[in-house]
Amino acid sequence: MKKPHIIFLTTANLSSNPRLRKEASLAVELGWQVSLFYARVGGNWDSLDDKMERSMEGVNFIRVSATKTTFWTWLLSSIVQKIAQKIVLFVNKSFYWNAVAENKRALLLLMALRKTAAPDLVIGHTLGALYPAYYFAKKQNVNWGFDIEDFHPGESGGVPVATIAIRTKLMQMLLPQANYFTYAAPLIGIYTQKLLAKTTAIPSNFLINNSFISTDFSEEMPPNNLKAKVNFVWFSLNIAKGRGLETILPSLDAHRTEITLTLIGNLYENFAMEYLDSRKDYIITEPLLPQKELHQILYQYDIGLALELSSSELNRDICLTNKIFTYAQAGLYILASETQGQKNFMANNSQLGICTDIKSENLTIEVAKILQNIETIRLARNTRFNYAKPFAYENESAQLVDIWTRLISPK
Repeated sequence: MKKPHIIFLTTANLSSNPRLRKEASLAVELGWQVSLFYARVGGNWDSLDDKMERSMEGVNFIRVSATKTTFWTWLLSSIVQKIAQKIVLFVNKSFYWNAVAENKRALLLLMALRKTAAPDLVIGHTLGALYPAYYFAKKQNVNWGFDIEDFHPGESGGVPVATIAIRTKLMQMLLPQANYFTYAAPLIGIYTQKLLAKTTAIPSNFLINNSFISTDFSEEMPPNNLKAKVNFVWFSLNIAKGRGLETILPSLDAHRTEITLTLIGNLYENFAMEYLDSRKDYIITEPLLPQKELHQILYQYDIGLALELSSSELNRDICLTNKIFTYAQAGLYILASETQGQKNFMANNSQLGICTDIKSENLTIEVAKILQNIETIRLARNTRFNYAKPFAYENESAQLVDIWTRLISPK
């Protein structure tokens, strides 16, 4: 019997899209044939993506160059995007022109798909892949779905109002055409459903949390030294300004002899000079680690920092990043900032830690409380680890397996 063939599409690079990688790996585990189209963006990202490819056996990768190394396609997509941005001022209901106006990589994906044989199912990740997923599935007469990792109309930081309008329009026009969509946080689901409330129909949709498979995390307990320094940890792709770190450092300074803070990611030199060089006595920086390697070492720490900034950008306020699930699944005690998304999550899972306003004196108070209660926090590590087991991706992904199986188009 022929294996079902599933195609995944993204306009992002491979390393920056863990949800996409998890879905592709899940399809491989099901015994399916998997093709994954992603953007090559150059620089250090390409070497990271190469490593990711080698770790994902069974996936057929199709690299779509988004740089000037393929000059003529880059130039063509740039010119067509400029034209599209003019056209949508007058022809604002065109799926194609809105898609290319919002992201020229949508055109690059369409070009890469031209000679691709019909699959059994198409799934888009990232807004730039929404129209290509719709168009290719319709052309091949197969079913398709879409994953909403971010609420794209709410990604407003430094983005023109016209672009926000295009993003809104694309979601309102194309999502009702999908056979299903998933979302990465409860509030993203609510806002998306509101966005589609006046459209013809809302397709099947459900939450897939940004969690990971349980075997990624070590059940090993940290050394039984309840009097040791308190180990805080924070990770991200980049160690830089605007990620909440600068708000907590003054609250940690007063306890510098009692703690260590490990920051994992690509360190921006200007951030190091401004915030870290004077704190080398208690702050340690580590380079970006592969996902599984990061998960395996987290048991060594006590407190995981989830310092998302509640700002004028709606998406940042309502999302739930993989950081908070990573800490939870590793058994760490979570110190989270009061974004809408994290506040709701911590209110429903208060055993996992505390949520506080990181821009007020409350943060200093909560840090002091953590230090006072560190023995209790450490003793409860295994309780937190077990509590978080239902979040595991193997549980979350059961919904995906169900809907994929039902949507496979008969040949």
